[in-house]
Amino acid sequence: MGGVEFDIFATDDPAGTIRNINGDLKGAMSAIRLNGADEAQLGTSVTSGGPPFATITVHRGRLVFDIGVPPSPRATAQLMELSKLVLHRVFP
Repeated sequence: MGGVEFDIFATDDPAGTIRNINGDLKGAMSAIRLNGADEAQLGTSVTSGGPPFATITVHRGRLVFDIGVPPSPRATAQLMELSKLVLHRVFP
């Protein structure tokens, strides 16, 4: 509720996992290009039963993860950098 959240999954159904992660979100998620990802979606002001937050959902191979942070003018840059760090650590 207003903090930082990080969830990560190893799955044989990435599309279904992404649907589950983003399914309860209210607000727009947009496809973005993220080096090293098969797919990435970003929302700068979404809700899910609490205050608004910014979030990114990333898929590469069997890996799916999402990160949520408080909304701010820097949220997009923060989410992109954190996602690049995760991808680099998991797929060096």
